[in-house]
Amino acid sequence: MLCPSKVTSSPISHFWSDLAAGKAKKAPYYANTKTAQIFGRSTYFPVEVEGKVIKVIKIATNVTQNKMAADSQNSIFSNRSILYDNRIFSMAQLYRQQQFHNTMGYNR
Repeated sequence: MLCPSKVTSSPISHFWSDLAAGKAKKAPYYANTKTAQIFGRSTYFPVEVEGKVIKVIKIATNVTQNKMAADSQNSIFSNRSILYDNRIFSMAQLYRQQQFHNTMGYNR
């Protein structure tokens, strides 16, 4: 049996059932060690002999650098968006202040 007997969650059970049926699967993974965080992508290939799956081969790729670069880029875009939103808010606030001063007859 390909599916470990300790597996009780439905997604993991389906994952192993699909592998046992001969379907290749992909899955991301994350590992946190004492010295680093590791992000990876795994591909699982069932090996069939005479129509029966006899083993599963896993090929894993470390994508930590790509993930860190993407997170950094997303952070930059997020910060630009916040800056842009604050600028719009500040301009609107200045406009309201100017309208208030004009209405009240204040001169700058």
